[in-house]
Amino acid sequence: ATGVGRWLQTARPVNATVDIAALETGLHSLDLYAMSARDYAETLRDRLFVPTAALLRDAAPPDLVLWPETAMPHVKVSGDDLDASRARIGELAALSPAAASRILLGVLVVRNERLTPVAVLAEPGPGTVSGDYEKQRLVPGGEFLPLTRVLPAAIGDWLFDVFDAALGSAPNFLPGSPRPPLRTASGVQFGALMCYDNAFPEPAARLVGAGARFLVVLSNETWFRGGAELEQLVAMTVCRALELGVPIVRATTDGWTVVVGADGQLGDGLEPAPLPRRETRILRTKLPIGAAAEVPMAPWRAALGPLAALWLGAAILHAVVRWARLRSDRKAA
Repeated sequence: ATGVGRWLQTARPVNATVDIAALETGLHSLDLYAMSARDYAETLRDRLFVPTAALLRDAAPPDLVLWPETAMPHVKVSGDDLDASRARIGELAALSPAAASRILLGVLVVRNERLTPVAVLAEPGPGTVSGDYEKQRLVPGGEFLPLTRVLPAAIGDWLFDVFDAALGSAPNFLPGSPRPPLRTASGVQFGALMCYDNAFPEPAARLVGAGARFLVVLSNETWFRGGAELEQLVAMTVCRALELGVPIVRATTDGWTVVVGADGQLGDGLEPAPLPRRETRILRTKLPIGAAAEVPMAPWRAALGPLAALWLGAAILHAVVRWARLRSDRKAA
């Protein structure tokens, strides 16, 4: 698979680097929810704002600071404000402005009382949002109930109500709409993925096809509490890098925060460590990037699914015909 991926890549010689700092807080969202208001505020200050402020005060601050998905689970943004380019993350006002840096963080966007996970690119200090990426692939069971949206509305709503009553609450998130690539303060285009997007080719391919020169993945993986799932998620990132020929940085709450090169090889990273942890770990890397290029085999990507379905249908039909012939021929074994 690695050899085929490299063969499919479009050559992109390195012509620049982007200075990136990814924070790994080591905090489970449920642990945060269980805290008192005072402990919650102090924990976020110590795990997010203090280390970020130190990075921004550096003589050469990073171009991009990554906060993982659900690093601040209480933050919600109005969809109307986001669509009108007037959204602002008020909590970032506690940080000193840094003209050369941007912060990418995961928040929840509210539209018609429904939530969508979104990565927003904000300026430290004022907290103004200059771009966003809406999660395309929701986690089955964790963010929506499977089947409830493909069944007739009456049946789907009834099934949702049954789960909601049995569990006390049921996930009812909405997938987002495609967005153009984001830009660093220096103007380099990049794409942001959220968690489960990492497992599918389309969201990443769409961003790279629109000009993204590297990708980042904001993820919350504390649910696994360690284990082989973390390696599986990194393996999916390797697939995305090989498919598209771009480097990818993973910023996780507690998982495997690591750089995957355009050649699929693992680069700078933080070794997975057990919970609980008392302080934030930071991955600081100079990410080599190439010029924007076309997505390999772009014209074929949309056709792969239908072609696979046709092939499967033909295989089933062939098997049925063979079975019928054998049943009608009494001489067959």
